[in-house]
Amino acid sequence: MFERFLKKNLDLKIISLVISTFLWLFVHLTQNASGLGRPQAALRVPIVIENLSPNLHVEEADPYASVTFTCKGVARNLESLKPSDFKASVDMEGKNAGAFKGLPVQVASPLGCTVTDVNPPRVEVVVDEEEDKTVPVTWEFTDNKNPEKISVNPREVVIKGSKTQVDRVVAAQIQIQDEKAIAIQEEYEPVPVDVLGRPVAGPALIPETVRVYTKAFASAKPVPVKPNLIGKLPVGMEIKSVSVDPLVVLVDSANLTKPVEEIETAPIDVTDKQGTLRQTVKLEPPAGAKIFGSGDVTVTVLIGKRG
Repeated sequence: MFERFLKKNLDLKIISLVISTFLWLFVHLTQNASGLGRPQAALRVPIVIENLSPNLHVEEADPYASVTFTCKGVARNLESLKPSDFKASVDMEGKNAGAFKGLPVQVASPLGCTVTDVNPPRVEVVVDEEEDKTVPVTWEFTDNKNPEKISVNPREVVIKGSKTQVDRVVAAQIQIQDEKAIAIQEEYEPVPVDVLGRPVAGPALIPETVRVYTKAFASAKPVPVKPNLIGKLPVGMEIKSVSVDPLVVLVDSANLTKPVEEIETAPIDVTDKQGTLRQTVKLEPPAGAKIFGSGDVTVTVLIGKRG
């Protein structure tokens, strides 16, 4: 009898079982955060300008420097997501100098995440020709003092940026709080300024810092450092480049009959060396010359295959 009951309306029983199973799965999984629900996360990432011609410079990307958006997906996938997993970009391929409105923002997302509600969906980007020029380094004291002697090295820097910005710059200025604060030598970051002394935002400076010396060291002069490399390289190898930090040091040679033109480091042995050799070594000034500062420099030597 039970067997006949099972066989009676078997098709309907199977359909009912399948439907109830699907209903149970739907309710269970949509209420379970680790199931197949569609939770979401709000994120913000910076806008990246892509495919810009090498001779062009982004002068302005207003009014937005970043975008917000919603990422929808499976909860367990969202838990580990970070803003760095996404990229918001604006494609500038084929664009020349000018102002471009309504450029679409594209957001690339990892697998399993659907991006919605991008804000703003479009932005304005102002592009100008890139330019660089050399300008003098100037200085002023915030207490209005003007020492008789200020030594700056280098005396000029390169300003690089959009043509509109660079054309406004007439100098790179440093602000010195107190002349007594410069014990021996200090590094300052110059700021690009216009003809009225107002800062000009945007351009980059090369180099980013300059060294300043006060009148207390008027008898001292910036002298270039010469690395003293000794030894024999492996067969087939050659020195590709040599760099020194700092490039110059402050030397007082007032007690010498002849001023110091350059100052050597202690010997640096390159025998059988390959790749990058970096050493901090002492300077070896002539007898009677005085070095201000620690007297240490860092020399980096790049050794590679000849040819």
